[in-house]
Amino acid sequence: EENKKRRFNLKNHIAFCIGKQYDRGWGVEETPELALEWYKDSRTGYANYAIGQLYYNGRGVEKDNKMAFAFFQKAEENAFAELMCAKMLEKGEGVEKNIEKSLECYSRAFDLFLEAEERENSALFEYHIGRMLYYGKGCESNEEKAVEYLRKAVEEKNVPAILLLSNIYYEKGILEEIPYMIEHLEALADKTDNKQAQYTLGKIYLTEGEFYNLEKGISYLERSASQGNEFAKYRLSKEYLNSDSKAYSPVKGITYLRELAEGGYEWAQFKMGCEYIKGEHVEKDDLQAEEWLRKAVDQGNVPAILLLSNIYYKKGVLEKIPYMIEHLKILSDKADN
Repeated sequence: EENKKRRFNLKNHIAFCIGKQYDRGWGVEETPELALEWYKDSRTGYANYAIGQLYYNGRGVEKDNKMAFAFFQKAEENAFAELMCAKMLEKGEGVEKNIEKSLECYSRAFDLFLEAEERENSALFEYHIGRMLYYGKGCESNEEKAVEYLRKAVEEKNVPAILLLSNIYYEKGILEEIPYMIEHLEALADKTDNKQAQYTLGKIYLTEGEFYNLEKGISYLERSASQGNEFAKYRLSKEYLNSDSKAYSPVKGITYLRELAEGGYEWAQFKMGCEYIKGEHVEKDDLQAEEWLRKAVDQGNVPAILLLSNIYYKKGVLEKIPYMIEHLKILSDKADN
């Protein structure tokens, strides 16, 4: 009986491993459809989590958040599955939004990550523990401990940890740690062409101070932008439209800004509206300004709501006032909450 059980467990484990190879393209062509079939044969918690990911991302199967959530729930004692359940309950993805249950899932995920990290010092577990400690998800926020775990993961070259810790040090202005992070970011940006690392380096090098380097900053942002990073494009548009910058190039700036605005990026829509109001880099056009600001307003962009409301009020455009009152009420309600 014991031998039968071992053979069954081995069979399930092998099925999961084959599924993972097709899922990741390890040694075979990446084929999520075949991965799904092997995962189904595995009947393990890891396989249920993997199937949930396929449904969640619409790989090898039509995207279905409800099915994804169901499979994540079936993956018992799996920290990653609990984390996904927490996020989906928090956002109401594939399941009714429930903050209380979301917090319970976050807490279970955190405990499971801690248990896993005690058994195996894995950078992946260290990253998730550090991230959850930093944001206070499933535990009390503890920045000191978060950084401790994240640095362990960084030393093991964990990419998400490098990106998160770099942003923490950058946003908090912890300058003595920036060279340490630049070393890791440049390795990512140059060796693996990681667009997030390139974007972060671009921000660091374009920030006034001891690390300022215009040429490097622009270069990294352009490389990130070429891979479709909207944040890099937006940062470049700001630099190119800054008349005090040596990189000042209105044509380039407006090109990036228009591309982002037409693609639905709300902050670019807001900025395009402002550009048409000022008429500095494009011909002044009140109708174009209104059009772009309304697009940003419809996405809930706060500065756009306030600016367009003020414009309509000052110009006495009475027929547009109800439209703005609706958005202003939403802002007011959010502020009260």
